[in-house]
Amino acid sequence: MGGAAVCLTVNNPKRMTENVDLVIHVDQLMITADRLTIAELLAKFPSKFAPVDLSGHAIPGYRLVLPGGITRVVPLEIFDFYSWSRRPSYNLQTATQRTLNISGYPVTMFSLEWILREKILSQDERQGSAKQATDVFDLKSIMPFALPGKPKMNFDKD
Repeated sequence: MGGAAVCLTVNNPKRMTENVDLVIHVDQLMITADRLTIAELLAKFPSKFAPVDLSGHAIPGYRLVLPGGITRVVPLEIFDFYSWSRRPSYNLQTATQRTLNISGYPVTMFSLEWILREKILSQDERQGSAKQATDVFDLKSIMPFALPGKPKMNFDKD
């Protein structure tokens, strides 16, 4: 939903990102972002995931193996509507989505209009920071791809 989504949307290899943001749906099993982070990924798959410190909080990092056998740990920031109810846009049951084929795998992402709205909100929340400058760069990059008249720009309801 963040920089990685922008990279995939505009196909700009110069747009680098240090992490991947994910939003998950909490169903009847009640696997929240916190539970998935600690109990599932880090505990059950230590060969694939490693803990990464983010402001004193451990989040999972995916052990990405690069050509030549070099391993890079990519932080995964996982969110859910259950834990982040102040962000109604994280409700996957109402969010518009699209599916891309990436290296033969289906990857479901938020719609471009959703990403656009979140980037507008994020840059407003991060005024004066380096992340705000990145958000503004992302907005300029994805704006030409946005479809006019899409309903997901309702800031009051979403």
